[in-house]
Amino acid sequence: MRDDSAIQSDEDVRLMLKVKTGDRQAYTQLYQKYVPVVRRYLARRDMHAQSCDDLTQEVFTRIWHARARYRPLSPLKYYLLGVAANVQRESRSRVGNHLALDTRHLECLPDAKRASPPSRVQSAEQIQAIRTLMTKLATRQRQAVELVYLAGLPPDEAARRLGCSLKTIHTHLYQARRKLRGLAHLSE
Repeated sequence: MRDDSAIQSDEDVRLMLKVKTGDRQAYTQLYQKYVPVVRRYLARRDMHAQSCDDLTQEVFTRIWHARARYRPLSPLKYYLLGVAANVQRESRSRVGNHLALDTRHLECLPDAKRASPPSRVQSAEQIQAIRTLMTKLATRQRQAVELVYLAGLPPDEAARRLGCSLKTIHTHLYQARRKLRGLAHLSE
C-alpha cells in the first residue's frame, strides 16, 4: 500500500481534488480519461452494451454529486472502480426486484415500420405506451429520445440538431431511460 504523501502527489488525485471544489473543467478531464476504463470494467463484469453506458453515466453522476465527500485514501482508479462496482451491484438488485422497461423496445422503434403485421401491432402498442410515458420527461430528454430512438438519428446528429455536445445527448438519453424505467415500474 502506498503512503499518504504518494497518494496526494498522484496527478489523478490532484485532478479529483479540483473536482471536489466544483471545477467543471477538471471534471471533464477526469470524465474523458476514465469513461473508457469504467466502461471496460463494467463490460467485463457481464453487462450488455446499453447497460454499460447507463451505468457508466450513473458512476460519473454519483462522483459529481458526492465530490465534496471525496478523500484521497487510495489511487483514484480504485475509487472510481469501487463506485462502479457499487452502482452495478445496486442495478442488479433493482433488476432482480422488479421488471424494468426493456430499453431494447426503444432501440427497435425505428424499425417498427418494416415489421410483420402482428409485431407492428405490438410495436405500435409499445410506441404508444412509451409516448405516453415520454410526456413526463424533461423537454431535452424527450427531444433526445425522439431524435435518436424514434427518428433513428445517430447521437452526434441529434446533438448537432439540439445544439449541444455528444456527451450531453448521452446524458439526456441516460436520464430519459432511467426515468422511463421508473415510470414503467409505477404503471405496472
